[in-house]
Amino acid sequence: MSEFDDLCQLIADRKVALWAGSGFSRYAGYLLGSEFAYYLNALLEKVASPPLDLQVIADRYIEEKGGGEQGREALISEIISQYSKSPTTNVIHQFLSDIWQIDCFITTNYDTLFESAYGENLISIIKDEEIPTLSGKRDNPILLKIHGDVNNPNRIVVTTEDFKQFDENTFLWKKIGLLLAENSVVFIGYSLADLNVRCLLSDILQQLGAHRNPYYIIDSDMTPEKKKLALDFNLIPIEMDGGDAVYKLHEYIARNAAIDSLKNPDKIPRYKKIFQRKRVGISYKYENFQIKEFTVTPLFPEDKIHCSLRLEPKINDIQFLNELDKISKGDVYDSLTLRSCNYEILLRSTLNGITLVPQSFSPLDELTFIPHPTRQETVDIELSGSTLKIPDVTMKIFQGLTAFKMEFCGQDFVLSFRSLYSSTDMDVSLKTGDQRIKSIERGRLVFTIFDEWFKGVGLDVIPSSNGVRFKIPSPDTVGVHGESSPVEFNRHLFEYISIIQTHLKVKIGIPESISEEEWLAIEDLAILLKKKQQKIKTISLRVHGVEQNRKLFGNCHGFMKTFSLTSDIEDKFTFFGKTFNIPIRIEGKNVRITNYQDFLESLDKELDDLHVEMKSENGMLYKKIDPKRFDAISKKVVKYFQHV
Repeated sequence: MSEFDDLCQLIADRKVALWAGSGFSRYAGYLLGSEFAYYLNALLEKVASPPLDLQVIADRYIEEKGGGEQGREALISEIISQYSKSPTTNVIHQFLSDIWQIDCFITTNYDTLFESAYGENLISIIKDEEIPTLSGKRDNPILLKIHGDVNNPNRIVVTTEDFKQFDENTFLWKKIGLLLAENSVVFIGYSLADLNVRCLLSDILQQLGAHRNPYYIIDSDMTPEKKKLALDFNLIPIEMDGGDAVYKLHEYIARNAAIDSLKNPDKIPRYKKIFQRKRVGISYKYENFQIKEFTVTPLFPEDKIHCSLRLEPKINDIQFLNELDKISKGDVYDSLTLRSCNYEILLRSTLNGITLVPQSFSPLDELTFIPHPTRQETVDIELSGSTLKIPDVTMKIFQGLTAFKMEFCGQDFVLSFRSLYSSTDMDVSLKTGDQRIKSIERGRLVFTIFDEWFKGVGLDVIPSSNGVRFKIPSPDTVGVHGESSPVEFNRHLFEYISIIQTHLKVKIGIPESISEEEWLAIEDLAILLKKKQQKIKTISLRVHGVEQNRKLFGNCHGFMKTFSLTSDIEDKFTFFGKTFNIPIRIEGKNVRITNYQDFLESLDKELDDLHVEMKSENGMLYKKIDPKRFDAISKKVVKYFQHV
């Protein structure tokens, strides 16, 4: 076994605390400690050579901002500004929150990623006196924020004086030592190449003492020098990205979730988040302190249970083999059960990475085959109260022992419903295939219908065989769980692309992935083309220093009651490798030049390139499509482009 496997097993045994540094929040868009030092130094407009010491820069920043409380308030304000903003993503912390076996976290980070991922289940501790005095296992995970955070600015540790008080706080270190007495520790988000990190680790290990369980450090770039440093600190080095470590640990814990739940039913609620993330349904009967039935089912039809089955007949049973062959071909719909009295049944199986039967082949007393589907026919799906319809959809009904599912399979989508017989709730999945729908109008139809359905409009199912039509109620009227945001996004995407194609006479192929910048460009262009104008808060222009512009801007004293700029201005929209230049004009009322003094200085210098920034005092500033120039350009557009 590798060091990482050893660590995973210790975590599975609930014997590990996680100590997180700034590198563990970097993926979410937050600055490393060293990056924050450079940020502060840049605000001071100082020139410095790397590496920069955050404590030194923090001290200098306070001094430059007036010293004392005034300077510290300015420093804390910058910390809050950087670390209280919304993260770009929180996915790694979300995965970590599934792993209930880790119930103790310590961090020097100022952000609130742990709190947002764990929610109310997490006990966040800032004050020293709140730290639990007893070790042992807890019902709720605890988070020790030993350097404070953005919600507790008075507790933030950042300056030399802060760290001095922090290091001298024997009460704090004693309580942390007691808390970790029975645990190993894994440091994640710290780089041994950082001198400050080495000082921190040296302090931590000195305070906690040498008589302890194994301590690990995870670093994505574990060079020989770093490995030597890790060993010097008596740390076990693991070369791995922090995010990858969390994902692999998640897979390790999920792999045995079902088996562990079967052995220890009290753990089933704790594994709930893992089962949900793995798209696995669990049902069971618990009587007289024993599991009587334990059923694992995929929640979505595209997820399959992978099985390795070996049958060794004890009798010559040709009839059974014939029935099994019919089931495999979908020719019969009756379940078929074989028992160990007639066959030796050896099976191993997994579902989405969760082991259902242990990895080695295991003998079973009984095995039941459940055929699917039990019903199939062609139907039309119509949006209630409208003429929007998706024709020729294949409806399949699947029935199992504990759950049923219904599928509506179109040429480019699968709408699936699944529910346990014992539950009134229902899960819904809408999948549009491995690739985007190619036809823009088809995409608009499909996503408009399903977006309206998510928003409360029912769907009518009309069988082609003159059968009884029935209604699929909207998700807000029954206990349906599903993700509507991708549907709404795709509806807008296909609508916007349709508008752009119509107005610009181009044919656009939509790629599989779209960046945020491309999406914003598509949205802005479609809205501008549809409405012919767009209200803007401010505008920044560069104009030539010709006499006309000098008179227009230079003689207005920085304010124009009405403003119109109709010279050759173009707005550029770039997406899918193509740039569209749209001729526009700028119009507004009560327009003020916000950089008027700088503009006058540029005039005095007789510069050819003049920078003008403007805003309307009453919000009446618009960019509008210039119809004459737009018509002239659109008539010349004869080249279609395709980007797959």
